[in-house]
Amino acid sequence: MKIEQSHINQIRTAFEKMQSKEDFLDLLNKANSFIYEGKNFPFELKQLTWHANPNLGKKRYSEFKVKKKSGSDRSIHAPVKGLKSIQRSLSFILQSVFEPHKAAMGFVRDKSIVTNARMHTTSHYVYNIDLKDFFPSIDQARVWKCMQLRPFNLTKKSIEKKTDTATNRLEIANIIAALCCTEMEVERKNTEGNWEKVKRKVLPQGAPTSPVMTNIVCQRLDFLLTGVAKRFNLKYTRYADDITFSSMHNVYQPGSNFLNELNRIIVQQGFTIKESKTRLQKQGYRQEVTGLLVNEKVNVQQRYIKQLRMWLYYWERYGYDKAFEFFLPQYKADRGFSKKGKPDMANVIGGKLDYLRMVKGSKNAMYLKLKGRFEELLNKTSAIEIKPISISIDNTPPAVNIDNLAGGLDNNNRAKLRININPLDAKSNQTILKRKIIIDKGEHLPFIELIDNNEKTEKKIDLSKHKPIDTNRFLLSFRASEGLKFLTHDYDNPNSVFDYQNLLSIAKKEFEELSSQFVIPQSLWARIYQFAFGDSSKMWYYNNVSYKLNWKSTVLIDWMVHNPNTHPIKNEVFEKGFISPFKKSIEIKAPELEVIFKNKLAENLESKYSYFDITLVDLDKANFYTNVDALQVGISYIIKAIKQRFNNSNKIRIEFSRKADDQGRKRIVKIIHLNSECNKPLDKIDLLQGDLLEAEKALLGICDWSIISKSPDNSFNVLNVLFDINSKKSPREKIDDVLIEGFTHVLTFYS
Repeated sequence: MKIEQSHINQIRTAFEKMQSKEDFLDLLNKANSFIYEGKNFPFELKQLTWHANPNLGKKRYSEFKVKKKSGSDRSIHAPVKGLKSIQRSLSFILQSVFEPHKAAMGFVRDKSIVTNARMHTTSHYVYNIDLKDFFPSIDQARVWKCMQLRPFNLTKKSIEKKTDTATNRLEIANIIAALCCTEMEVERKNTEGNWEKVKRKVLPQGAPTSPVMTNIVCQRLDFLLTGVAKRFNLKYTRYADDITFSSMHNVYQPGSNFLNELNRIIVQQGFTIKESKTRLQKQGYRQEVTGLLVNEKVNVQQRYIKQLRMWLYYWERYGYDKAFEFFLPQYKADRGFSKKGKPDMANVIGGKLDYLRMVKGSKNAMYLKLKGRFEELLNKTSAIEIKPISISIDNTPPAVNIDNLAGGLDNNNRAKLRININPLDAKSNQTILKRKIIIDKGEHLPFIELIDNNEKTEKKIDLSKHKPIDTNRFLLSFRASEGLKFLTHDYDNPNSVFDYQNLLSIAKKEFEELSSQFVIPQSLWARIYQFAFGDSSKMWYYNNVSYKLNWKSTVLIDWMVHNPNTHPIKNEVFEKGFISPFKKSIEIKAPELEVIFKNKLAENLESKYSYFDITLVDLDKANFYTNVDALQVGISYIIKAIKQRFNNSNKIRIEFSRKADDQGRKRIVKIIHLNSECNKPLDKIDLLQGDLLEAEKALLGICDWSIISKSPDNSFNVLNVLFDINSKKSPREKIDDVLIEGFTHVLTFYS
């Protein structure tokens, strides 16, 4: 959005000429076209009427809580998409027409916390107060009255014509006040002077119109406090509810004339001072205004710089992952509360550097030095494509020279070389060495790590991340919940209408709570997040197909503006475009498991498919939630492993069954290579190589996996590959009196 002065002039002219709600609608659409540069749907009169009537639009806002730095809750009322779009246009109109008082520093073009703080530098005394419940302390009646005053002049009679003919300008004031306010429970003093909770229509914190409207309502407050400041020879500014006075002399003693006058004006203007936030800062001590130091010049605290330097040092010295371990507890302690989810350290550092640039300027030497270190670290995280190389077996380390292996890489990018020593190529008498660059995000010293593939070592999977019961419980929320369910099912709540914004708010809260409770595979978590809440410019994937549509897609949002109470599942484009594919990615429905196995058998057995005698038992009856994509990958690798043992037997039986025990309900899939035996003891190091190792990676977190087989080792005939480490299972077991029909893979899903 690039707003020019010509746009502002057009808005002002059109506002002065407005005579009806139709004119107001035209003005909203003009502002909307400036904001979105013509790439927008025009508002309709019925939308304006609906959103301006709180009796008709009871679900205009969704309420949620965010944590303050103190740890207490702040209530946010987020408008639904249609109302938010109207409010954005209205906010632009109001800012174009209204010139804030010069003391107002917040929500004003070309002003910021820096310009606010700069007003109070080199003062002997800095006095700060905060206003209690700033936004909801402003009632709709005050907003309505302000719209009738200059410069808006939305009164019953036309200002231009000066006739007695009634016009609809006052109706426009009614509409604006209704669009900007909503009913909520607030605190007000009763006749006895005690606080009590009452229902009022007030400015909500979270609406795009609320910031500019507070400056409009506080114009009288700013005028009066500026007058008091001149009377006592003080400097005065207001950044939203943060009010600051500064001076070279002390007029801030309890009971002073200044404080008495200040309190009188604040109360007269309908506000209340929050006593817990009142503070007097004297010269010689740290003086802060809106979080910035103002003792000599506007500056950040020294701790801010030290923390940035420390985080950059950790990243340079230890690499990103280790640095994050140091960063996270410091970040949470600095915020004053624990935030759900993990922050992105690079984004946090980048944001802090942007803030430092705003305060110190883009040419400040300290800023430029820290920025340079940060950009160098970011560049080192870039992926580098390395081609395979071959060297003679005689040149294996220690004779191998790192410069030869590095193949021209500069020093900054030679972080790690991992060399896999494979068996000799019989034709060339050379060993084929695969090499991969691992940029360790800050580790400068290069070294070579040798891995001899002839020497077998167990490649361990972190079983603490294997929680298939968690995965099932997480996915069950798409069947029974107040929010996530209706991302994949039509809205069927008889007590309310479908509300897009409210649904996403509830679903996001459920998603965050579930993410903190359950351990699920990262790939599944990422797919769910992108489907429901992700960036509309990014894709999500299922079954090797990419999907750009999601719940935050601009095309869906635009459609919802014109269909505010209709679930997108009723639109074929959205149902087939992303809702139905996502449902298939998290749930096996009858007879889909049978179809999956038939496809994977044909795909992976290829020419040998006709030679196998395959029996499928009850697969068409399977129904359970899981990560379907990962399951298909795991099935493929298991079938590939069976294909390699084709000479042992050509018979396969795959069966589905249900079972219930003390762990709950289970869905069991058995893949049996009939009459096939293991010619070695069941040992994970020997067995899990190649295809079965890849199967283990794919099935991690979605199902338990055991292998049953007759083998020369009579002490064990069960190998538990994937299982809950907190259970009583052991990696290898002995089962007696069980008919072992062949090499058997048992996949256990929970429901």
